[in-house]
Amino acid sequence: MLRKLFFALALLVGAFSYGYAQVGSGSLQGTITDTETGETLPFANVVLENKGNQISAGSADYDGKYSLRPIPPGTYDLLISYVGYTTQKITGVVISSDQVKKQDIKLQPGVSIGPVEVFAFKEALVEIDKGTTGGKVSAEDIKSMAVRSAADVAKPDLKL
Repeated sequence: MLRKLFFALALLVGAFSYGYAQVGSGSLQGTITDTETGETLPFANVVLENKGNQISAGSADYDGKYSLRPIPPGTYDLLISYVGYTTQKITGVVISSDQVKKQDIKLQPGVSIGPVEVFAFKEALVEIDKGTTGGKVSAEDIKSMAVRSAADVAKPDLKL
């Protein structure tokens, strides 16, 4: 019986503390789309900052929808980025307590690829002017060398 009472008390305290922590916080949500086509941009990055400090961050879902919560009331900067698009910064986003702020964003394509010029060159694998030269070796030269096999005669470091 005492266990059940403590368990119920713990649940009650947990519920009040969770509810108390959520009071006074707002949320931000919206959809991120392309300005030219109107198509949604899935998995775009969303960052909420206050004076250069990151307060909250997330990414859009498959349908381009994002939601950030809980956010303390205040005025923030919203940064939105997506690969191939210019990063957009929206300043002065006001978040009120216990309210949902709706902020839809349209991003401009930022990468335009013009004509591409390719320069190719072929580097010589063998330098003609810096090659080694050969020479003739007579039977008497071989007899006077301190070598043991024919492979020793062909070594480049032997001097005649």
